Amino acid sequence: MERFRDCEVNLESAKGEFVIQLQPDPLSGRDLIYIGEKGADKATILAKLSLFGQLNTPSVMRSHQEVLSVLSGLRLRRIFRTLDAFYAYFGDMREVPSRRGGTKKVGEWVLDIQTSWRFTRRDRILLGVLDLYAYAEDGTEYDWDSGGESRFDRIASSLNETFRDEDVRVRHVACDQVGSILLQLDTDLEFAVFPNFSSDYPDREYWRLFKPSTDYPHYVVSTKTPLLT
Repeated sequence: MERFRDCEVNLESAKGEFVIQLQPDPLSGRDLIYIGEKGADKATILAKLSLFGQLNTPSVMRSHQEVLSVLSGLRLRRIFRTLDAFYAYFGDMREVPSRRGGTKKVGEWVLDIQTSWRFTRRDRILLGVLDLYAYAEDGTEYDWDSGGESRFDRIASSLNETFRDEDVRVRHVACDQVGSILLQLDTDLEFAVFPNFSSDYPDREYWRLFKPSTDYPHYVVSTKTPLLT
């Protein structure tokens, strides 16, 4: 048993990976768990945990808010999809090696969303998760085997032109205890994320925030628990 920021920490070795298991937060009642990479030592794991200040926080809501506060003031650069998973780049764009060879451009931070989301401006929904599942031309159900342009692809392309030409930044970040997110941006644009699985659903991921192509830990919110991986 170790002590870190007045929290009791169990450090175990399982299949070559170190696992830190924290006692439940006294207010939220939820555990914070970090699974270290294979071969990582205790000091490395504790250092990674301290990056996000996850230990000894008064509530899960505050943890989400503190983590996502890194987006405040950053420019929204691009939104895109991989199949039906949604991604958004924030901050400065940089060039990194691509797995397919050559290089690619990524944002400083990326939000990876695996639950419901939408973009709104005042009284209109500009783009929502169900636009992933309909064709752009006629709104019929999207055929993942055949492919083609979805409503998401067409609307996201238009929004990305705006993000490229205009300085659209995050002005306010709000969260709740179940992992919902509200980002208020310039031009009266709002981006909302709202988890839509019951909390006892077997380990279903809602969203994660990370720095692509770096060793910085991912902050993951799921039905099971917030995770640092």
